[in-house]
Amino acid sequence: MGCLTISRSVDNEIVFYGSPTHPRGMGPLMRLCLHYGIELWFIPQSEPWRNGVVEQFNNHYQQKFLDRVAMQTADELRQGALAFEQKHNSRYRYSKPNGKTPLETLVHASKKSLRFPPKQSVPETL
Repeated sequence: MGCLTISRSVDNEIVFYGSPTHPRGMGPLMRLCLHYGIELWFIPQSEPWRNGVVEQFNNHYQQKFLDRVAMQTADELRQGALAFEQKHNSRYRYSKPNGKTPLETLVHASKKSLRFPPKQSVPETL
């Protein structure tokens, strides 16, 4: 059986990725996810609106895929998730990119040069 890649977006709160003493270390959640092959994607600093977008997608994924499709194996999950992803990315429209689908947004964005955020220092903790 091949490796099943799962990605999960999480808040960038320090509890998820380290501690006040070791802010660049791996917290328990990160260690657990890596142990089980789950890839974590952290919401960028100073972009809290992304959490709502992620939660909206997670709700959509749960209702339109996980609650409707019975899967018995990792291969069935992989194939079903890929089919859902293709359908979602070509049909589902988001308000943030002016009603474009994810694929339309990608095509539009690919015509522009890449922009990288400025280097950030380690987040300060209270």
